[in-house]
Amino acid sequence: MKKIYKRKFKRNDKRQLLLYGYEEHTELNSTELDITPLPTPHMRWNPSREEWVTYSATRKVRTAFPPKEYCPLCPGAELNFPTEIPFKDFEVAIFPNRWASFNTNTEKMLVDGLDVKSSDGECEVVVYSPNHSDTLAQMSLDRIELLFYSWSDRYQNLLSKNDIKYVMPFENRGEECGVTLHHPHGQIYAFPFIPPVIKKEIDAFSKENFILKLMKNLEEKYYVYQDDFVIAAVPPFARYAYEIWIIPKRQIPGPWQFTDQEYKSFA
Repeated sequence: MKKIYKRKFKRNDKRQLLLYGYEEHTELNSTELDITPLPTPHMRWNPSREEWVTYSATRKVRTAFPPKEYCPLCPGAELNFPTEIPFKDFEVAIFPNRWASFNTNTEKMLVDGLDVKSSDGECEVVVYSPNHSDTLAQMSLDRIELLFYSWSDRYQNLLSKNDIKYVMPFENRGEECGVTLHHPHGQIYAFPFIPPVIKKEIDAFSKENFILKLMKNLEEKYYVYQDDFVIAAVPPFARYAYEIWIIPKRQIPGPWQFTDQEYKSFA
């Protein structure tokens, strides 16, 4: 893999904008967005499902469906208004979500008759490209490798924090799934608890290494892709017609231990 640079830019709200790239980013910033109040989400216990539900009032005022020329994820220095990224160019950018569902150090809220606690954690936005019309499927292998590296770096950093129990990079696809900005981007949620579905998977994995068993016994007809380092396949017990598992052949704690070749294979 080519050398990757990471720039930490402190925004006017004292929170960090991270810029990852194959070229060192030294550009001076342009005008920044006005400072917005930090989100103050909280969690309420749902006794019927025995799980926490996150409430965040700021979500209802987040930017939604702006015209392309007013996209807050485009490079701000190229436009006549400030955006989240106050530069002419970048490769991959990651920053805290202004309308987060999790935010550490918020004050505890009281709701009569309910078990309530602070919604600690982190929510970050991952911008894949400065180009508003790009899609992940159209990006170069180099760009996807860079994106994987950026995910891995944030994965390791967030998991090192005492209040973080689970980290999930993801991308919503389509307005039906909650997309409000059409610039190519995803998110990273760092949970203060292990989500119930993940907890079930952990419990199942502790009883049997079903991934290793699957890799050893999977019929060729289920494979989508395979090389010396990675398998991409439809599990024979898939819940969705489009479900594909991407699995490294080497057993490691997390993607931050990928070799250069494993990054390339995953990309």
